Amino acid sequence: MIFKYFVEEQNENVVAAKLNITQPTVTFHLKSLNSTYGVDLYYKKGKYFKLTQPGELLYRNANKVLNLIQETNELMTDFEQSTRGILKIGASHSPVYSLLPNAFRKYMNDYPNVELSLTVETAPVITEKVKNRDVEIGIISEKGLNEPDINVKRLFENPIMLAMDKSHPLAKQNDISITERLEYPFIIHSSGATHESIMSGKEIIL
Repeated sequence: MIFKYFVEEQNENVVAAKLNITQPTVTFHLKSLNSTYGVDLYYKKGKYFKLTQPGELLYRNANKVLNLIQETNELMTDFEQSTRGILKIGASHSPVYSLLPNAFRKYMNDYPNVELSLTVETAPVITEKVKNRDVEIGIISEKGLNEPDINVKRLFENPIMLAMDKSHPLAKQNDISITERLEYPFIIHSSGATHESIMSGKEIIL
């Protein structure tokens, strides 16, 4: 940085003031550079300093390095503030179609530099992926998750709805028992929290 400012300002005192160091310190570092590389990096011409060919190369590369450092620092700040990177999300089937589309749309609008990576599996699989840190966030339908290794935030309660044709025998009833429900064939997930909740007659909690 001292060499960069020296080339641009053409004055050791100005460089010293800019970096809040003494002028002898600037002179020492400039002489050390010439000694380190074993070549003359600049020479005095009238009131100004002129770069030699090695000096021009060093100046160009110094700018590249300093710009890269600045870019890296900015990227790290973005990661720290969660405005850049990849957010890995795991979700069970129910939230994917009901809860997540609008939430994803808003998130991508607010954080355009963050890439969303979505894994869709059953609730037990997503729970394991969260525990193994394969995903950072899991959004699942569950009926009472009790995992000491996971921080659980319940979003809302989502009672299961039984959908049927208006002509179905159960359509006229306000209350339907589990026994009555099981008398008729119905479509259900083969496994997972939704399956367990329906078979047990409990509500799903999100």
